[in-house]
Amino acid sequence: LTPIAGWNTITFDVPFVYDQDNLMVMVEANYGGNGNGGGTIGNAVRYSFAYLTHAYWGDNNAPSVKSGTPTSNRPNIRINFTPPIPSCNGIPNGGVATVTPTSGVDESEILMAATGYENGYGTTYKWQLRYNGGNWQQIGNTSSTYTDESTTVNGEPGDLLEVRLQVNCTISNETSYSTSAYFEIVPPTSYCIPTYTEIVEYLSLISSEGALTDIYYSTEEPPTDGNAMETSLPFVVYQGLSFNITTTSLCSQDLGGLE
Repeated sequence: LTPIAGWNTITFDVPFVYDQDNLMVMVEANYGGNGNGGGTIGNAVRYSFAYLTHAYWGDNNAPSVKSGTPTSNRPNIRINFTPPIPSCNGIPNGGVATVTPTSGVDESEILMAATGYENGYGTTYKWQLRYNGGNWQQIGNTSSTYTDESTTVNGEPGDLLEVRLQVNCTISNETSYSTSAYFEIVPPTSYCIPTYTEIVEYLSLISSEGALTDIYYSTEEPPTDGNAMETSLPFVVYQGLSFNITTTSLCSQDLGGLE
C-alpha cells in the first residue's frame, strides 16, 4: 500500500470473521531511516486519545526487538463491517453440477460449474473427477469460497469423464456431493488426407503403430511415375494421440517421404 493523504483503505482478498476478541492492528509509519526520506515531515498516522489501548515501538532502520511501551495515543482506524453469513449446519447441500461442453475430442478444455450448493460460514468446496467410473481425483485446491473450475480432458475416444462438487461443513463435519455431470471423449470429425511427393528414390516400407487405424504399405519395385497413390489405405489418428511411423528405404538414402 502506498500511503496517501487522508484515509488509506485496505481491502482483504479473503473476508475476515471478527468475533470481538480476535483482532489486533499493527500500524507502521516512517520505517526505513528518517521516515521514507521525509524526516519529521515523512509518513505519519493521526491518532486520538484512548487510555492505554496502544503499544508503541520505536527504532530506526530495522524493526524493533524491544518491548512495547503502552500509550494512550491510539492511531485512528476505521473498520467497515458486513453482516456475517449464516453458519452451515448438518448435512450441506451439494447442489447441481454442469460441465461445458458435454462432448469433444481429447485435450478439450472444459468448464465445471454448480448451482444450489450450501453457502454458509464454515463450508469448504473442492471439485472431483473420474474416468469411466474409476477412482475420484481432486482438481485444484480445497477452498472456503466457491469457484467454477476448468481442466483439460485427457483420455481416449469413448471414455466418459464424470465430475462433481464436494461440499463439506466443517462445523458439523458432514460432507455431501453435487449431482454428477458428464463429458464424453469422441473422435475428431475430420482427418487429414496424406499426400505423396514424387521422388527419385522411393520408400519400400511405410507402417505405423499406435494409431486408431494403422497403415502398412510395402513394395519391392519403384512406384510408377515415382509415386504410389494409396489413399485407400486407412490411417486414422486424432489430436493429441502419440503414435510411431516407420519408413524403410530400398537405397542408402531416405529421400522420399509421407506428408
